Amino acid sequence: MAQRFKTWQLGFAAAGLLTAALAVGCGGGDDGGGGDDDNGEAGTSGSGKGGSSGSAGKGGSSGSAGKGGSSGKGGSSGSGGTGGSDAGTGGTGEAGEGSGPIGGEGGGGNPPMPGDVEGVIGAVCGWEFKCCDAGERTYRLSPFAVDAADCTTRLVSELSDNSTENPYLSGPAAPGGLLGTLGYVVDLSRVTVNATGTGECIAAWEARVCNQEFEPGARCTAEGALATDPCALTNLFEPALEIGAECTPELTEGGWGNDVECAVGSTCLAAGHPDNPNDVPTCVKRGLEGEPCTVDTDCDFNFFCNQDGDCTEKSDVGETCSFNDEDAPAPGDEDVQCKAGLTCHPLDFECVAPCTLGYTCATAGGDADVLCPEGAGCAPIEVDEATTNFRVCTTRGDAAADRCNSDADCVDSFYCDGTNCQADKPSTAACTAQNQCAAGLHCALATSATCTTNLAAMTACTDSYECGPNSAGCLNSGSNGFVCRNSLLAEGDPCGADASCASGRCEFATAAATETTCVDGAAAEDECDSVTTDGTAQRCGPGLLCFGETAELGSGECIEQAAPGTACLDPNGDPSDAVCANGAACTDPFDRGEICTDAPVSEPNGGTGIVCDGS
Repeated sequence: MAQRFKTWQLGFAAAGLLTAALAVGCGGGDDGGGGDDDNGEAGTSGSGKGGSSGSAGKGGSSGSAGKGGSSGKGGSSGSGGTGGSDAGTGGTGEAGEGSGPIGGEGGGGNPPMPGDVEGVIGAVCGWEFKCCDAGERTYRLSPFAVDAADCTTRLVSELSDNSTENPYLSGPAAPGGLLGTLGYVVDLSRVTVNATGTGECIAAWEARVCNQEFEPGARCTAEGALATDPCALTNLFEPALEIGAECTPELTEGGWGNDVECAVGSTCLAAGHPDNPNDVPTCVKRGLEGEPCTVDTDCDFNFFCNQDGDCTEKSDVGETCSFNDEDAPAPGDEDVQCKAGLTCHPLDFECVAPCTLGYTCATAGGDADVLCPEGAGCAPIEVDEATTNFRVCTTRGDAAADRCNSDADCVDSFYCDGTNCQADKPSTAACTAQNQCAAGLHCALATSATCTTNLAAMTACTDSYECGPNSAGCLNSGSNGFVCRNSLLAEGDPCGADASCASGRCEFATAAATETTCVDGAAAEDECDSVTTDGTAQRCGPGLLCFGETAELGSGECIEQAAPGTACLDPNGDPSDAVCANGAACTDPFDRGEICTDAPVSEPNGGTGIVCDGS
C-alpha cells in the first residue's frame, strides 16, 4: 500500500501551473447569454435574444456543437445580430421594437474550444465535487482528495506512470471508469491527443447534471442511440503505434470501437495469441478493403471476410446485408454484415439503426421494449414461419393479426394473449388473466371469472388486483380487515402487516395496546427490540440500528447508521456491515479505517436511493 500512494505524498509544486493550464483547456457552459441591452433573455445552446436597442444576442460560451445564437432585435438602427460562439448556423435578426428594420443575419458559430487530457480529468473531478456528498467522495476519490483541484492533481500525476495499481473502487475513478482508465491504463506515449475530442468531452461533463431518479418506462431516442460518446477513448485519442509496436490489450477494438493505440489496419493482440509472434502485446496487421482473409478476425474493425476471401467494409444504415441462410436466418449469423451497433433486418435485408423501427431488440424472451422508440414495442417477427428467433421494434399492435410478446407491444386498449394483440374485454366478459380486462375492470378469478368493476377505496377486498392498478392495493388494516386504499396507512392506524404502513412498521405501540398499529419507530438513543408483539420497545426508525439486543439481555439502543463513505464502527469500535445505512459492506479501501461503500441509501431508510444526486 505504501507504493500505491507514493505519488500522492508529493507536494506537487507545479499545482499552480496545472490549474492555469486547465483554465485554458476547459470549454464554457451550454447556455447562451442575453443581448447587450438590459441583459436580454437567457439563450439555450448558444441562442440569445437581444435587447430593445438592437444589440446582438450573445452566443453561448460552450465548446459543444449546437446552433448559432439568434441575432438581436433591430432597434432604431436596425443593426444585425451576430452568430453564437457554438458551431452551427447563425440566426436571423428579429423585428426591432423600435422603428428600425429587421436585423441582418448572424454569422456562423465557432468550433468547440480545444482541450487536453488534464482538462478532461478536471471536468470529471469538478462534477464529482458538485454532485457527490463528502462521504461519497471519500469512497470514490479517497480521503486525500480535498477539492476538485486536488482530485485533478492526483489523477493527472498518474498519467505519466502506468506502473502503480489503481486504488479506486467506485465511480469514474474505478478501473474501467473514465478517470481510472486515463490515469492508470492510457499511455500518452502510445496515442495522440485529439484536442477537439477532449474539448467536447470537457463540455459534456461541465454540462452534465447530477444523477437523477430513473424515469420508469423511459424510452431511447434515435438521436441518442446514434450519438457518439464525446468521452469515448477513440474520440479523445488517435493511434500513435504502428504494426509491431508493443500495445495495451485493454485498449484493443471492442467496447471502445476501433483500437485506441494501434493504427487503422492493425489491432492489439495479447501475448500468446496465435497471430501474435511476440511475447508481449503487439499491434498486429489486420486487413482493410480488398485485402485477403480466411476468417472475419483477419480483417480490421468494421470489416468482415466475404465469401471471395477479401476483407470488405461492413454495411451502414440502409445498406444491404444478408444471412448465411436467408430462408431460415439466425441472429448473429450474417453473411454480409452490418457495422457495429446496427442490426440486419431478417426480411428487408437492410442494416437498421438502434432505437428505430425494424431494429432487432431481442432474440428471444425478455422485456426489451426500452430499446425501441416511443410508441413502438419489441414484437416477434415471422421469419420462415418461426416467431421466436427475432423480435424487432414494431409499431404497437391494434388488431388480432398483430404479433406481440407482452402488453407493451399492443396499444393501450389491447392486451397480448402471448401471441397476438387482442381487444380488451368489456364488463361481464369471461376472462382468465388480469391483463385481459379493460381499464377500470379486473378479472374476478376467485368467483365469476368475468371482467368486473374495480372496487372503490375503503371497500373490503381479498386481493390488490381488485382495487385497480393506481391504488396502494388491498391493505391489511388489522381489525378493519383487508380494505382497498389509495394510500398507505398512517401512524396510529390499525394494521396487520408492515407493508400496509407508510413507515413500514406495524407493531404494538405500547405495553397496554390491544392491537398493532403503524408506528414511526424508536428514535436515536431510545430502547429498541425486534419483537413486535410486546409493546415494551419498538424497532428503530429509518437510518437507525438497534444495537446491543441479545437473547440474554433483551432490548438494545437505537444508534445512528453510517452514511456512504463514513466510518462504520459500532459502539464497541468493531467494523460492522449492519452499521451502514445503505446495507453495504464496511471496507477499508485506502488503509485509513473502515468506511461504508457509496451504494445508495434506500428511501425507506431515509435516503434518496440515488448516488451523487447533488442533495
